[in-house]
Amino acid sequence: MRLTGGWQPTLKNARSDAKAIATELQAIGFAVTLKQDLTQKMMKAALRDFKAAVAGGDDVVFYFSGHGVQFGDTNYLVPVDIAADSEAQVADDAVPLQRIHPVLCWTA
Repeated sequence: MRLTGGWQPTLKNARSDAKAIATELQAIGFAVTLKQDLTQKMMKAALRDFKAAVAGGDDVVFYFSGHGVQFGDTNYLVPVDIAADSEAQVADDAVPLQRIHPVLCWTA
């Protein structure tokens, strides 16, 4: 895979997919926080807020509709404001999916 600056094309359905999932989850009783077009700083803050809102025994859904990449054994969520000039840069600037996994598996 060759990554170059400006690599992130617009995802035509990402926003509408996220809104549709949010609507359906709300319809079945989930409390939903919808975030779109997040910068790296905003994404990290949203993940901290998400973690703080989850309690042991909660049923949790984390839905991400956006760019993601995998390098080796690590998957990354790609914020809208990072340049994807190289694999190393993406690994430094993107958000590892493994950061979210412990929240989804948390038990108390």
